[in-house]
Amino acid sequence: MATARPEVRRRQGSKHDKTGCLTCRFRRKKCTQNTFPVCGTCARLNLECVRQPVRSIVPATGAQATPTSPDEPQRLQLSLPVAPSSPSWDGPTRDAGAQRRHAMRYYITVLTQHVTVSEQYNSFLSAFLPMAMESKALADSLVAWASSHLALTDQSYELLSLESHSSAVRALSSSLVTHNDDLALHETNASACLALLISEVCQGDRQIWYSHLLGAKSIIESARSGDLRGVDAFKLTSEGQWVLRNFAYHDVLASVTLSQPPLLDGSYLEGITNVVDSCVGVASGILKIIADICALDHRLRSEGLDHHDGRTSFIQLETQLRDWEFPPDTTQNLAAVGQAYRCAAQIVLYRAWRQLLPEELDQSPGHDETSRQIGVDEAVTVLLESIANIPQQSIAEGPLVFPLFLAGGETMAPAQQQIIRTRLQASFEFRRFQNISRALEILETLWERRKTDSNLDWKDVLAESGGGLILT
Repeated sequence: MATARPEVRRRQGSKHDKTGCLTCRFRRKKCTQNTFPVCGTCARLNLECVRQPVRSIVPATGAQATPTSPDEPQRLQLSLPVAPSSPSWDGPTRDAGAQRRHAMRYYITVLTQHVTVSEQYNSFLSAFLPMAMESKALADSLVAWASSHLALTDQSYELLSLESHSSAVRALSSSLVTHNDDLALHETNASACLALLISEVCQGDRQIWYSHLLGAKSIIESARSGDLRGVDAFKLTSEGQWVLRNFAYHDVLASVTLSQPPLLDGSYLEGITNVVDSCVGVASGILKIIADICALDHRLRSEGLDHHDGRTSFIQLETQLRDWEFPPDTTQNLAAVGQAYRCAAQIVLYRAWRQLLPEELDQSPGHDETSRQIGVDEAVTVLLESIANIPQQSIAEGPLVFPLFLAGGETMAPAQQQIIRTRLQASFEFRRFQNISRALEILETLWERRKTDSNLDWKDVLAESGGGLILT
């Protein structure tokens, strides 16, 4: 046991307290109640409280320390995310309750940091957790997600993942057959579907995740509150608005890789994008424009709209993207994410424009008529310049898979390809989300085959690999 120390009065700690424990300093958290041997924060979160005089914070494997100044802790280059230490289970005497509690702690301390773009505005914590207290389906969905991610490195969690997933589906089915008009119930049910969707995406699933997206759509459309129905009912509460933005994030980005219109018309995002969203920060308005681009692309392909009307619509969307601005008080990281998504939307727009109305695009003023990459090359360059401002393994890096993939699908420059390769590899090693690995595999195949076939498109490679990719 640790030697008892005399009680010493300590201040509550600051974010950069150099006397705090290494655990809090590495997590960039306040080391509140900085007591020995375990500080208040580590005791509350059941984390190992590491002190520099006692031992190094460097894990035994998977990390490489870079010496810094004597007053600073060592900075770690991790190949795996920092997570609470996993308890060991001896054969069939698995303590399911302890595993479940650890999985929920893992969701709180690790996963929510991997999927949000802002620690301050993290609805995966502030919305999902309180809602999970009211919904067994959502609580089990979060445990299923966390345990499936833990099972990537600890197979003892595989059984808990399967059990929690089955329990979540049963609870969700039971809740849906009650035909209850309670709006809060619809919000938690839709949230459970989205949590199950994210869990499947993180595991690299190619089909089941879309069933959960369809389920969330049906739940949203069936909601009612007084005279309001569907999305209008959801927009009555802050939790409902968060669910709608979360749904839009997956629905809209899926529409790009699936080459189909979004399941819900993007107009429901009007009035709920003037906040810092947990998924895309200040770029929720960009999702609305991408939704409109995909819907226009579908109409042109299926209905054969007049070229003049199509060109007018494309120009209107192009103008919206050029006029879009983030709030003046936006942080540098969130501004970079917003710029990256604006450029990604421009790539989506110009791809559809040049494929459907190539003769119109070639004649539009201000564009390079000698290039089939009209408008795209500049978007790729600005996109990568913006992402360069976002540190690797930072929270803001989470939503960059989509813009990085679209840039990689267009660039022919080896230097830009290497930048994209490096960022995606680092993001996968840190987060272990399997859809990131698959996105990089598709790009690697594309880049290699384009050496002999410059007209090959990433959608061709995706189709050959079985489709079903979502870049969230």
